[in-house]
Formats: sequence, structure tokens, C-alpha cells
Amino acid sequence: MNYNKYGIMSETDFNFIKSNYPPERFKKLPVIPIVLSCGNGQQQIINGLVDSSSTNSFISVFYAKSIEGKIIDSIRTSGVTSIVEDKPVIKIKISNKSTEGQWIELNAAVIDTHHPNYDIILGRDFMENFKQITFDFQNQKTVLNY
Repeated sequence: MNYNKYGIMSETDFNFIKSNYPPERFKKLPVIPIVLSCGNGQQQIINGLVDSSSTNSFISVFYAKSIEGKIIDSIRTSGVTSIVEDKPVIKIKISNKSTEGQWIELNAAVIDTHHPNYDIILGRDFMENFKQITFDFQNQKTVLNY
């Protein structure tokens, strides 16, 4: 039996997607559909990479502009190239079918690059909203337990 904060824990699984971007070792990615609240009742469905190695969440500048996010902070980041930069941070509201209609508020750093397979990187700050997240590499699924 699975339990959530109300008694039963819901389980939602999402198939990995095929990457069309090098390097070759990342053939399948744990990307899930995310509903992004854009204000004024508007919503957009975007792709979110669930990244267990990222402490914070990151959103592409394109979507940050579409929600007209107000800068609330900045964060010092370093990427694959080890270049250290300060990135603006905005507050975002996201949801998906696993959260049972509940919205999750996150502080997301804005990045100026855009990956062809995802629009937002969902870090540990996103994952902490779930009881359990499983990367099932054998069956190529991301399983979220809320």
C-alpha cells in the first residue's frame, strides 16, 4: 500500500525520452511534462529534466520571460565548462499529473542556454516535494510518488 500526506501515496510514471543531442552516453533522459503557471490564468506545458545531481532548479530565459518573473535573488553557478557565473533567480509555480492538482513553488535560476529536449531542470528542491522518486533504467521510466 502506498501512502501520501492524506493516506494513500499516488504513483505516476513517465517514460524516458530519446535524446537528440550529444553526447552519445545520454541516449535516454528522465524528462517529464510540467505545467508552468504564467500568471493571469495562463499555463504552458514544458519539458522538465529530473536531475538528481542538481541542488537547484533552472529555467530557460525564454520561459522566464513568458511568465514575467520578478528577480528575487541570485545564485552562483558553475557548469560543465567550470565557468562560475551569477544567475538571476525567479519564483515559479509548476504542477503535473503526479501532484494531484497541487502547485509546487520553486525558486529557479534563469539560464540563457536552451536544450532541445527540456525547458527546465528540476533539481533536489523539486524532488523534495515527493515521498519517493525512482529512476527505473531497466524499464526507462521516472516514477514519482506523491
